[in-house]
Amino acid sequence: MPISATRSLTAILLALALLATGCVSTRARLADGVDSGAALGRGAGVVVIDPDVELYTLLPSGLSEARADWTAQAKGHVQRGIDQHLAASGARMLRLPELNDSSASNARRQIELLYQALANSILSAELAPELLPTKRDRFDWTMGPGVSSLQAPEEARYALFVLVRDSYATAGRKALMVLGPLLGIGARGGTQIGVASLVDLRDGKVVWFNLLVAQRGDLREADAANEAIASLLTGLPL
Repeated sequence: MPISATRSLTAILLALALLATGCVSTRARLADGVDSGAALGRGAGVVVIDPDVELYTLLPSGLSEARADWTAQAKGHVQRGIDQHLAASGARMLRLPELNDSSASNARRQIELLYQALANSILSAELAPELLPTKRDRFDWTMGPGVSSLQAPEEARYALFVLVRDSYATAGRKALMVLGPLLGIGARGGTQIGVASLVDLRDGKVVWFNLLVAQRGDLREADAANEAIASLLTGLPL
C-alpha cells in the first residue's frame, strides 16, 4: 500500500511535539513470553533489510525539504553501522537475493512500505498511547505472512528492519529558534527518529523493537551514525 512522504512523517511530527529540547532516549520492548536474558536462537540466520533512511532540511517555516544527497551519505553510514553491530554480536547475517522479475520487486517494495506504516504505528502507540488504545500495554505487532514476498534465503529465521529519519535546521530556522521566544513564537529544531524491528519470517510477527528519539547527532557523519545505530540496536536479542 503506497504511502506518501507526508504520511511517512506523521508519527515523526507527533514525536517532535512530545519531546523536550535536548532529549535523547531509546525504548526497547520484547514480545510477550520472550526471555530478555536469552538470544532468540544462537546462530539463527538474520536477513538484514536495506535501511530506510531519509534526511531533511528544516526550513524557517517549519516545513521539511528532503535532501537526496544527505540521504545517500547517511544511508551508507547507517548500513555500515548495522553490519558492524551484528558482526560484533555474532549474528549470522544474510542478504536478500537480487530480483530480476518486476512483480517480485514490486512485492518486496510493498513490504518495505508496510514497515514504514508499522514503524509509524509503533511510534504513535509508544509516544501517544491514547491514539491507539487497543495497543496500550500490549505487544501485538505483525507484518503478516506477506513477509514471504521478501523471498529470503531458506536458512533465514528473522528479518531486521531499520527506519531512520533526521532533520537539520537551516540558519534561518536556527535564528527563529533563538528569537522566537522573544516574539512569542515556538520553534523546534531538527530531530532524529529511529525504529528498528526484528521480525519472525515464519509468521511475520515482530518479536522485538526499539525506538530512538534524539535532538543531537548527525547521520551525515560516520561516527555519529555508528553511535545512533548502536543505541537503536541495543538489546537486540541475537
